[in-house]
Amino acid sequence: MPLYEYECQSCSTRFEHLVRENDRPICPSCHGEQLERVLSVFAVRASSDTSPRASQPSPCAGCAHAGGPGACGMA
Repeated sequence: MPLYEYECQSCSTRFEHLVRENDRPICPSCHGEQLERVLSVFAVRASSDTSPRASQPSPCAGCAHAGGPGACGMA
């Protein structure tokens, strides 16, 4: 069963929904059915080693820009 992220076209609420067979998600805020599936940003847990990758900033939550929060126009 896939987990999808949706944005309600009526109230702009973003939410995740575990989609089962013949299941139509509805907005938890306004109960609207006009939803758009959006790209989810996934998280990766870095190990506690001292590799150079561990010291890089985390990606922007809005667009996953590698420069970190504030490095793109969505922050």
